[in-house]
Amino acid sequence: MIEVSLQLPPFRPSLVAQVLNLSKQIFDSLDEAKFFDRLARPNCVVAVATEHGQWVGFKIGYRESDTTFYSWLGGVLPDFRGRGIAQQLMDAQHEYCRQQGYRFVKTKTMNRWRGMLILNIKNGFDIAETYLGANGERKIILIKTLT
Repeated sequence: MIEVSLQLPPFRPSLVAQVLNLSKQIFDSLDEAKFFDRLARPNCVVAVATEHGQWVGFKIGYRESDTTFYSWLGGVLPDFRGRGIAQQLMDAQHEYCRQQGYRFVKTKTMNRWRGMLILNIKNGFDIAETYLGANGERKIILIKTLT
C-alpha cells in the first residue's frame, strides 16, 4: 500500500538525501545546485510516496506568488510506475494548495516526459505557453485553476 505524506520546512537532512537519491534514479541529469536552492525556499513543500517504508516517489513545489504555487519537480521510480502514485502525489499537493489559499498551480514539462504531460492535462491543467529551452528542447508551461 502506498502512503503519501507532506513534508514542510525545515527539512531533515535525511529527507533531502532521500529525495536527491530518488531524483538521481529517476532523471538522466539533475542540477544539484538548483535542487538545493529550490528546497531552501521557505514555502517549499515535498510530497513523498512510500511503500512498506521504501521511498518510491516524490513531488516538490513552492510558492511562486500569493495566488500561485509552482509544482517544480517530481517522479516515481520506474518499477512503481503505472500504479497511480504520481496521481496520489499530485492530489496531495493540490489539496495542500487549496488549504493554503492558492488559486493556481503552475508547472513546466517537456514532450519527452509524456506521462507527466498527459497526467497534467487529465487533471485540468491548460497549456499556457511553450518556448525553446537553452538546449533547443520545447518546454511546455501549464496552469491549473484550483476549485
